[in-house]
Amino acid sequence: MRRRLDLNDAPYLLFVGDITANKGVYDLLEAYRRCSPSLPAARLVFAGTNWEGERFVREIQNTPGAIYLGPLPRAEVLILTAGAEIVALPSRSEGLPYVILEAAALKRKIIAPPGIPEFETYFRDWMLSEVTAAAIVTALQMTWGRNDSAADPTSLHDPDRVAAELVRLYAQTIDDNSEALSQA
Repeated sequence: MRRRLDLNDAPYLLFVGDITANKGVYDLLEAYRRCSPSLPAARLVFAGTNWEGERFVREIQNTPGAIYLGPLPRAEVLILTAGAEIVALPSRSEGLPYVILEAAALKRKIIAPPGIPEFETYFRDWMLSEVTAAAIVTALQMTWGRNDSAADPTSLHDPDRVAAELVRLYAQTIDDNSEALSQA
């Protein structure tokens, strides 16, 4: 798939989502242009529906190393996500973006949007302070060199872990009740 999409073996930064100014795509492009001398082999890959039209296409064409793949099937997006060096979503307005949750579940480095309370809890060190090219440059420089990945908050809901915790609580409740009955 990487060969078909002209990604070869170069590392890449991935954006997945609707291509709109509100999602920070132009700030991400500008940050990439500023950082590209320090990340010469890295590509910037966009996947999603282009709602910006020709303006976005021109920006991609004027940014060496950037590529727009268009909308892709979910299975291909997950394969791209699993292979990305960093998954970035510098959005100005999000609910709880599954793109970032999936990237964390796939043990990818992330650049998460600001202003999401759940991300404040789980991804504080991976969040943008604001959506500007300068803030994205800082995040890219810090994130690219990290050796770890974002912790997956969904692992708290792993069925085996939840079942084990329920068994532990049940056993504790029985022990507590048995002790109380023996004292009565």
